[in-house]
Amino acid sequence: MDILMFGGTKITLFFGLVIISWVLWGLRPGLKAIRHLKLAANMEQAKKELVKAIQSPVDSVDIPIMILTAKTLHDAVVAHKKAREPIFLGALEDSTEQIMENFLENRYIRPITLYANVLPPIGFIGTVVGMILVFNAGSDSALLMNAKGLGIALLSTLYALSGFVLIELVKIWIVNRASHCIDVGINLFHHLENTDTVEA
Repeated sequence: MDILMFGGTKITLFFGLVIISWVLWGLRPGLKAIRHLKLAANMEQAKKELVKAIQSPVDSVDIPIMILTAKTLHDAVVAHKKAREPIFLGALEDSTEQIMENFLENRYIRPITLYANVLPPIGFIGTVVGMILVFNAGSDSALLMNAKGLGIALLSTLYALSGFVLIELVKIWIVNRASHCIDVGINLFHHLENTDTVEA
């Protein structure tokens, strides 16, 4: 109990550093998602990027979601035309949207959710350590022990919940931005089809 009695500040600092490190590590997938979620400056630039992606296939990691959506939809339409199958564009759009959502879910959302879900238990561990200090306070230093214990309990909970909220806000932004990028990608495909820029 000596460590708990005299190391309240150090314990609080330890939990704070663990939580901050975990939050920063958990935000890495979100930072990686930014390059996937960028939009072209205008439709002409987007068309050029799409034509380039169609003519010289590159890894999907290097293509923005907007372009990847339009390319996936274009490839599906071309495949149906080559197979002389009927083209139900609405169904292909829905399938493409689902493919893009699954891609983002597996690559970014799940890892971010994993990191976020670990934060409340870390905060709870800090709360338990703080409450152990409170419950084991001796008669000679009860006031100091209670203050340190409550400080550890409250601050670790505050750190963990703040980190959790921050990561969840990043995740919400990614989901909303991705949905917008997918919609723009589908519109880009239609714009390209209407202007006959890409040959089927």
